[in-house]
Amino acid sequence: MSTPKIKEAMEKYAAIRDKRSTIKKAYEEKDAVLKDALDKIEIFLMKYLDSQDLQSCNAGLFTAYLSKEHHVGCADWPGFWEWCATNKRVDMLEKRVAVSAVKEYLEANGELPPYVNHSAERVIRVRRT
Repeated sequence: MSTPKIKEAMEKYAAIRDKRSTIKKAYEEKDAVLKDALDKIEIFLMKYLDSQDLQSCNAGLFTAYLSKEHHVGCADWPGFWEWCATNKRVDMLEKRVAVSAVKEYLEANGELPPYVNHSAERVIRVRRT
């Protein structure tokens, strides 16, 4: 049995969460339209620079220029880790500890893996029933 204040708090919490969700969805929809418009302009500018064999061009207060973005991924993590260790290139790795794996390890072994810090925070969640 819940008291009226508890029920009211949970209803208010759910209403605020729903409103945030609605606002976020509306933002994402509007932002997608803007991103699409930017993509079209980027394609236009890239085609122009390519057609003129240019690396950049000025127009008033703006300069458009070609640049290169690099994207990397790994096809074989164990092999890459071994290569990094063998070649002393750990700088090619970014480090982060997987929360779910540490939580599973802690629950299974009753202790943390060596060298890992852990904290848990109590939070309130409200769900519809």
